[in-house]
Amino acid sequence: YKTHAHSAGIFQQPVVVYLSQNSDGNYFANNSIHARDYTGTNYYDDVMGVYLEDYTEDNEFRNNIIDTISYGYGGSAGLRYGFYTEGTSVTATIDYNKTPLDNYGVTMGTGNLELSALPKFKNPMPYAFDYTLQSTSVCVDTGDPDAAYNDPDGTLSDMGAYGGPNTLDFIE
Repeated sequence: YKTHAHSAGIFQQPVVVYLSQNSDGNYFANNSIHARDYTGTNYYDDVMGVYLEDYTEDNEFRNNIIDTISYGYGGSAGLRYGFYTEGTSVTATIDYNKTPLDNYGVTMGTGNLELSALPKFKNPMPYAFDYTLQSTSVCVDTGDPDAAYNDPDGTLSDMGAYGGPNTLDFIE
């Protein structure tokens, strides 16, 4: 699937992608997940890009950008999780994704960029909705090196919604 997911504002459950129990066999490739609590009113403090509930199996995440930040409830910054689970029966392949430093309860696979550095979207919300990457982004040409994932110009895949063989076009 090729999707572009973003979220901002007041969160009751601050999660963008939530896989509930027995959500098995899903494939997420080249997505841009932008989870932000700009208001500082998120009671739970923490923001999660992907939450995997216990007993979710055989899900795959490849070439995604998961960008999360929380200003926290009452002004204290919450934690930023790319992937999060408290389950003990969760299996997932997580390769070539850009996430924040914190991922909880999951085994990160090959080629992931677990960095505090921002992905450098050109003009994301709340200002606009341009999630294409700046040329200096750490996510340019760092996706899965298998030729099946290359960008249309033949270069290595960029991570995010505007990378890979089925690149989206940004329309202003």
